Amino acid sequence: MFKILDCTLRDGGYYTNWDFSPEVIDAYIQTMNHLPVDYLEVGYRNNPSKGYIGKFGYSPVSVLKHLREICTKKIVVMLNEKSTQSADLAYLLEPIKGLVDMVRIAIDPNNFDRALILAQRVKTMGFEVGFNAMYMSKWNGYKDFLSKLNRLDNVADLFCMVDSFGGVTPKDIKEIFQIVKNQTSCPIGFHGHNNLQMALINTLTAIDCGIDYIDATILGMGRGAGNLNMELLLTYLNKKGLDVDFNVLGDVITAFQPLYEQHKWGTNLPYMISGANSISQKEVMEWVTNRTYSFNSIVRALDNKKNMVKDNARYPLLQTLKVSKVLIIGGGNSCIEHSDAIKEYILLNPEMTLIFVTARYVAYYNDLPNQKFYCLVGSEAKRLKGNMSERIFDGMCILPPYPRLMGTEVPKFAEKSTYELPEITFTKSFPDSCTTVALQTTLFLGAKEVYIVGYDGYRGGILSEKEMDLSNENKTLFEDFKKKGCTEIISLTPSLYKNFNVKSIYQYL
Repeated sequence: MFKILDCTLRDGGYYTNWDFSPEVIDAYIQTMNHLPVDYLEVGYRNNPSKGYIGKFGYSPVSVLKHLREICTKKIVVMLNEKSTQSADLAYLLEPIKGLVDMVRIAIDPNNFDRALILAQRVKTMGFEVGFNAMYMSKWNGYKDFLSKLNRLDNVADLFCMVDSFGGVTPKDIKEIFQIVKNQTSCPIGFHGHNNLQMALINTLTAIDCGIDYIDATILGMGRGAGNLNMELLLTYLNKKGLDVDFNVLGDVITAFQPLYEQHKWGTNLPYMISGANSISQKEVMEWVTNRTYSFNSIVRALDNKKNMVKDNARYPLLQTLKVSKVLIIGGGNSCIEHSDAIKEYILLNPEMTLIFVTARYVAYYNDLPNQKFYCLVGSEAKRLKGNMSERIFDGMCILPPYPRLMGTEVPKFAEKSTYELPEITFTKSFPDSCTTVALQTTLFLGAKEVYIVGYDGYRGGILSEKEMDLSNENKTLFEDFKKKGCTEIISLTPSLYKNFNVKSIYQYL
């Protein structure tokens, strides 16, 4: 009978930054104690790093002691081979002897030789040793990797085949399992991702092949599209005779349900495309959780990666145009609240160029005769198309410099009036931000006077994560703009941003 390894805390940590409440942890351990699961992989052991990583990104000794006291299952931690050397093992593993049963090592097949040395050292410290070999769908492209697996004998207690991209098929499972089986006597495991919703069938195929270990997670919680749902696996195995207490299983699902409601992991079109084409889940996960990128832009970026092109379109460079005044129009509510005053002010300044950071409110200003620029980043092309028609379009669209991370999307009616910036000169941060494009266009136009409306900031004591990110992004860009000695920005509508000199638009009417 194969063994079942639950890696909810370790793999699910990619969504929570490896922080889980004590209540969730205790409920998890208590329920797992009564389920037919053999191993619990609770987190990483990492060297100190920049930035914040939560509790189970480091799995401190005190935390592992608590788990050891309340857990009846074997406990597993993971090392990242790329950031761990043999000299680190005394610091990382000596203090957890007797608390942890198995150490799994995540490895890039290119680094097999180095990982084997690490595994040998871990083995001498008294731990069971697991190899989590990533990028299963690409193994045939790694020179000599599969032929070296015989060197695992008498070193590793588990060689886990990791479908990192979530794109292998049952046919692949059968073929690769047999190759691995012919190369090593080491027990074999399978860790499936669910990009193509094949984690269950791939796992069942692996079981039919004679697999020794199976990975799964509660509610499928895991990086990107997630993993095989533990509750699904146990329900299927119960049908085959495995004893499962479904009341207990329901309790652990209840404990993790709020996290699912918060993070909404699981597959979607971008993850499906990345799985089918063996594209990194890390990058796709960053895109999917980014407030700026639409599904269309992510799909376009993935299509460019699939076709191995930098970008799907290129446009002429914006030519030098000298203007005296610009008005940057943002997406804040003040654009509506003070729309009559803004329009009156614009009409009093016919020489003023308008730069629309977002197409959210372009319909309010379509009838104005001033020269107009529209920044196209992320979903703004789609928004412009929804708020503008070919009949009334009379401006120019501005793109970030080539190549653009998410590819290029331009409304058909604007294709002949679209230009890209040659470079971003005032900042190294957020090159694909609409605000970056707007500020760089202002510099390119050589404007002597720069005014802004619709950058209100976010009021209230508690900001959402997206609001906080956008606020910090804008602050950084405005500070960089000012540090470069650029023209002072005057906000004509109320703003919480301290980077502006705020004046009332009504004094100009």
